[in-house]
Amino acid sequence: LISELIDPGVPVTAYKSQTGYLGAASAAVELCLTVETLRRGCVAPIARHALADPACTLNLVTGRARPLPKRGATALCLSWSWLGQCAAVALRAVA
Repeated sequence: LISELIDPGVPVTAYKSQTGYLGAASAAVELCLTVETLRRGCVAPIARHALADPACTLNLVTGRARPLPKRGATALCLSWSWLGQCAAVALRAVA
C-alpha cells in the first residue's frame, strides 16, 4: 500500500532495525529519529538489511545514509508496536 501512495524515488528506512523493540516508547523514539533525520538532511540505512523481496518496489535505504533535498524535505513516520500502539506523523523540514 505504501508503494502505491508515495513517489517511487522517496527513500524508505526502518528505525526499528536500529532500535529494537521499545514497546509503547517506539512511536516517541521513532518520531525523535525522524526529526533528527530532517535536521541532519540524511536518511539512515536499514540496519542488517540483506535482501528485499523482489516484489518490493519501495526505495529502501541500505548500506549507507542517503541525503535529502536541501529544503522542504517531508517525512512520514509510521510506527506500530506489538502491543497494538500505532502512530502516524507527517513532518516537514523548515529552513
